[in-house]
Order: sequence, then structure tokens, then C-alpha cells
Amino acid sequence: MQKFSKFILKLKGWKVVGEVPTAPKMVVCFAPHTSNWDFVWGKLVAWAIDFKMSFLIKEEWVNRWGIGWWLKKQGAVPVSRQKNTSLTDRMADTFKQYDKLNLVLSPEGSRQAVADWKKGFYYIALKANVPILPLVMDYGKKEVIIKDFFVPTGNEEEDIKCFKAIFAGSIGKKPHQFTTGLETA
Repeated sequence: MQKFSKFILKLKGWKVVGEVPTAPKMVVCFAPHTSNWDFVWGKLVAWAIDFKMSFLIKEEWVNRWGIGWWLKKQGAVPVSRQKNTSLTDRMADTFKQYDKLNLVLSPEGSRQAVADWKKGFYYIALKANVPILPLVMDYGKKEVIIKDFFVPTGNEEEDIKCFKAIFAGSIGKKPHQFTTGLETA
């Protein structure tokens, strides 16, 4: 799958910039997320660089006959929407169950333009005591840029502002659907 993925990325003009830093566990923060195509390109990149990534998905999907096994094989981590506990607490506990886990999340929490990003990625990393790997998918340059680890300090306001700055200027597949909120600040 690695050779095939590299071929498709090259054929379509995409390149990967940077290398994944070494850590057994991390939250991978992926943005801009403006289209379902982001998943397809993201999986191609993961296969091309031989980087196993996991993602959250509704529990019902991994229990579906015919597709559930494939989703699990692709790294799906099922999430029950019925439980009354904090998702960030549950995901921090999930990190304890694995020797290796690279959990991919989108900070926007939506494919629409939202200046006030969801902070679940931040609190999962903070509670699980793992670094955050910013992964910038810039459709304007056709680049997936792997940044250095971002380690949350616990100062949410400053950390989020610094973190958003990493993605500032990036162009999503649907450019009007991405903002860091820093453009107007």
C-alpha cells in the first residue's frame, strides 16, 4: 500500500514535508478540515509514510456488518455516545490501554469555518500526558506539512493561540470553510 500511496500522491502533485517525530503515543491534530476528501488524502499520506493513525468514530459504525472489521483495521477507535462521562477523560484513559497510539483529531470539530476551535484535542493530550503533532494539509500548496511536537503547558488560552498560529495561512479544500480566528484578532 505504501508504494501505491506514494504513486497516487505524486501523480496528483502532493508532497509530504517533514518527518514524524518519535514518540509512542501522541494526539495528531489535523487541519484544515473542510471536506470529506481530507480523510482520503490523510490515509494516503499515512500509508505513504508508514504511519499508523487512529481516529474516533461512532461505535455503531465499527459494529456494522461488512464494514466494521475494515474500519478497525484502519485504526478506528469506537466512541459510545450513550455514556455520560467526558469524552476527553475516556480518550485519556484509552491512551493508557495502548503501548502505541497516534490519535488523529480535527481541532475545528467541523468542516465549517469556526473561529472557536474545539479544545478536546488539547485536553486529551494534557490529561494523557502526550504531545500534540500538528499536521497541516495545505491544498493551496498541495503539501502535508508535519510540524514539531506541541506540548501543552496547561495555559489553555496562550497554548491555543500559539497552536492556531501553526495553521494560520493554510488553505483547505474549501478555503472559505477554514479559519483560525486569528485573522480578525
